[in-house]
Amino acid sequence: MHLRFYPELEDADLGSEYDAAKGNVGKELKDLSKRYKDVFLKVNVFFRKLKDIKDLDAYKKTDEIFQFPGTDLFEMRIPKQRRGGVFRIYFCFSLEDGKTEDLILLDAEFKHKTEPMRLNAAKAKLKEYYKSFGKEART
Repeated sequence: MHLRFYPELEDADLGSEYDAAKGNVGKELKDLSKRYKDVFLKVNVFFRKLKDIKDLDAYKKTDEIFQFPGTDLFEMRIPKQRRGGVFRIYFCFSLEDGKTEDLILLDAEFKHKTEPMRLNAAKAKLKEYYKSFGKEART
């Protein structure tokens, strides 16, 4: 699988610096690398694992990846549980021909409160992404 940052849809190069030019996910990863180095390293390991697989079934079974019921929106939880908080990345599958295994990383947050703060922003980006292909997203 390929991981791509929304809105520019550039590949997530694990060896490069993450920055605001790579959307909110890049900005949040940069902040994470400064504030929670242990979680940031887990995110990089998780990304490397995702690059080597063809489907997400194993991660769905362990709740590391969750699909919001009745929607096209997914969530990565890294780590799955952690007392001090969890890094969440909201994503969808690519709609481009020949790139259906690509994951489009829409938004992210370090979640340490009970309610997600960036979920509505992720849903808006999902709708925007689908609209660019003339389709309607289930949110």
